[in-house]
Amino acid sequence: MFLPIFWLLLIVGMMFCFIDMMLPIPAELYWMFSIYMRMIGSVICILGGVLLTWRLIQTKAHLFLPLPRQDRKIGIHKRRDGTASFLPLKMIDLEHLTAKNKLFKNTGGNFRIAGHDVFLTDETLGYTKPIWLGEYFHSIKNKYGIQNRKQLLSLAEKLRKLQAPSVEIKDGRPVVHNSLEEQLSSIEELHDIMQDPEKRQVLLNMPLYDLQNMAEHLYDGRTVHLEDVEQFVEGAAPNDLDTLVDQTVTHRTLQFRAYNPYERDWGKWALYFVMILIGGAVAYQIFFGGG
Repeated sequence: MFLPIFWLLLIVGMMFCFIDMMLPIPAELYWMFSIYMRMIGSVICILGGVLLTWRLIQTKAHLFLPLPRQDRKIGIHKRRDGTASFLPLKMIDLEHLTAKNKLFKNTGGNFRIAGHDVFLTDETLGYTKPIWLGEYFHSIKNKYGIQNRKQLLSLAEKLRKLQAPSVEIKDGRPVVHNSLEEQLSSIEELHDIMQDPEKRQVLLNMPLYDLQNMAEHLYDGRTVHLEDVEQFVEGAAPNDLDTLVDQTVTHRTLQFRAYNPYERDWGKWALYFVMILIGGAVAYQIFFGGG
């Protein structure tokens, strides 16, 4: 919307700037008319540029205009209310990304837009979110019907206890004991899923190992287990935050000690003070030493 408005105002402004060349204007009015029209055209062109610039700053899309830099990153930041915006990030020590009043641990998962490294960040997380992590949780939520972390942990513990069905031959016919469908139906968290024929069949078609580990085949062809997610979350927690804070405090303390205005002022005047004392002693000896 704003880009077409910018081009419309730019074209209209250019027409006003050069309208004196297209109309038969009397010579005595030509210069005054052309000056007024070009002033109006210039204002219209500037107005279009101001509107487009204001929109870029409002959406923070202007972050993509500068050339990419190694220490400058861009985040797509999601807030608690569900809104999101672009966030300027800066890379610092220990692979951390900082913004105003925010600190994120860089866990990777970034992608590039116009040469800029773009990360997914969240108001409630202290680390960047790789795309595969969100895809995994979305997939298992639809497949297993879990709604919160408590249900996920409870279901994962029960799925790990699944056993392979046993087959017994009776009267020349195989009889299956402890079938996979019976085991899944006994799990409380899967009650609604097992009532749905399509979703139940999806679980029954999965290999036992995948069910035990809640494995998911994601969009990029990789297979992720719940154990991989647990290890990622454990490693993504900013446990080295204390080290980062200690480094920052130490650096600022050294800066403060190096920049002490009182010590620097005394050092500046110490040489002059010593010279005055020596000069006074010499003068005393000259005028009063003989006595």
